[in-house]
Amino acid sequence: MPKYRDENYERRSVHIDDRNYIKEAREMIKGLAVNQVYELYELVLNKLQRYQTDVRQRELEAVKKVIEQHKGLDSSRIYKMKKGYGEMASSAKAKDGNTQKWKKKT
Repeated sequence: MPKYRDENYERRSVHIDDRNYIKEAREMIKGLAVNQVYELYELVLNKLQRYQTDVRQRELEAVKKVIEQHKGLDSSRIYKMKKGYGEMASSAKAKDGNTQKWKKKT
C-alpha cells in the first residue's frame, strides 16, 4: 500500500533544468577555428536527424543556433549545409556522368 494516496505523487523528485545552453554553446565555439565550426555544424545537423534525449536535443539546438548567429561565417555556406544536396545530386549515380557514347572505331 502506498504511503500517500495522492494520485499525482511520484517517488522521483522533479528535476528542474536551469542550464543556459546558449552560453555553454558559445563557450564551446569560442576557441574553434572557422573550418572547425563548419565541421561542427555538419555534425550537429547529422545528429539532430537522429533520436536523442531531451537534454541532448536542447544542447544540439543551442549549438546550431549559436553557429547560425556567429559573425564571421559564410551564411550561404551554412544555408547550403542545412539545405543539403538538390534532388538531382542526391539521386545521382556514378554512371550518370561517366558514360561515354559508343563510337565506331575506324
